Amino acid sequence: MLCGPKKSGINRYSRFLSSCGDTDSFSRSGNVVVECEVESEAEGTGVDRSFSASARGQTLEFRTRPGLFSYGELDAGTRTLLEELTVEPGEEVLDLGCGYGAVGCFLSSDTGVSATMSDDDCLAASYASENLGLNGLSGQALVSDAFHGIDQSFDLIASNPPTHAGDGVLRDMLTEAEKQLREGGRIVMVHRKELDLSRFLSGSVSLRQETEGFKVVEAKP
Repeated sequence: MLCGPKKSGINRYSRFLSSCGDTDSFSRSGNVVVECEVESEAEGTGVDRSFSASARGQTLEFRTRPGLFSYGELDAGTRTLLEELTVEPGEEVLDLGCGYGAVGCFLSSDTGVSATMSDDDCLAASYASENLGLNGLSGQALVSDAFHGIDQSFDLIASNPPTHAGDGVLRDMLTEAEKQLREGGRIVMVHRKELDLSRFLSGSVSLRQETEGFKVVEAKP
């Protein structure tokens, strides 16, 4: 059983638990309570999924599992983000909130960078690391809440942020991201077009791309 404020990002963990068994959510005194009855592996939960995906002229193999974001295919938002990212030789790149590592893997494959990937979900980070190895790519995947434990700075921070996680999570993530940029660095992220995440950033924000469902924006402190 989990309990937390509605805006704390608890719904993210509710979705993760739903991959492990039957869940039931209800509100009490301004909080969300989530109960989960865990199923056994023999009943078919937790089974790895494998698929191939193409972007930036590359085709890569990925291994994921239920509970990870878009675990069966490369989602449209991430694909839109990948189309807009440019990396210069020698730049330090971070895939923030990496999930199973799609952005970091494609950038490493396409540009040769040794990408750093981070996620607060240890399961996601483990699959991101596995997918680097699966495709013969260099890089690293770290378990980190925002930037706790990350002691380097970056020229590019790319992200498909967990907008469902709540304002508190997004504010911490993006505020800290600005602090981790090198001089002249930038944050490039994708999100649903009806959202406005610029309120979490102190620098200038410009629109890079807008599709039917998504916006790609670039932020510079």
